Amino acid sequence: MHLRRIQASSIAEVVIAMSIIAICFGIASIVMIRSTMVMDNFQDIKLQSELQVLIWETMIENNDVSWPDDLDVIKIEGYEGFEIIQFHSTTGSIIWQQELIGNDN
Repeated sequence: MHLRRIQASSIAEVVIAMSIIAICFGIASIVMIRSTMVMDNFQDIKLQSELQVLIWETMIENNDVSWPDDLDVIKIEGYEGFEIIQFHSTTGSIIWQQELIGNDN
């Protein structure tokens, strides 16, 4: 019975090829995760700029503002008369925090 032996160099080549394939899959998954995170961060930045416009318009026109529906707005009584307004996104992260001087009534 003839048994054919596998050469050590061919086993090493297979191991190296599998390692390279695993590294490529790892890098591709990291790139995919980072690219989806970039889109989420871009949406937060876009929402932050819209908030800043609303805040400035409210301060200039001195009237009440209607916040977008996809935000949770939390007002906190701050220190020494300051009011803190936090804007939370739908994921629960704080996307903007604004400190305002409160009324001394």
